[in-house]
Amino acid sequence: MDSFIAAFLAYRFELFFSAVKQTKRLCISVMALHQEGPLRERARTMWKMIEETPPRFSVYDMWEMNAGMFVTVFSLVTGLIVTLIQFELL
Repeated sequence: MDSFIAAFLAYRFELFFSAVKQTKRLCISVMALHQEGPLRERARTMWKMIEETPPRFSVYDMWEMNAGMFVTVFSLVTGLIVTLIQFELL
């Protein structure tokens, strides 16, 4: 059950970061099409927010964790679980 929860969380975090990457790409494409105006400024503001302030997760305002480190830890744990399962089934 614990490995299922870890795999589910890793999947959800991967979906979250792919949405962030897609938003970043859309902002860049809007800035490439519009050289000036309010739409370019809005896209530039969104792009700066994504670049300068990485997503952070907080737990009841007790502690905060950078989302990138959280995903790295879960990737490491799921890789370890998959490796252990492979050795178990050999």
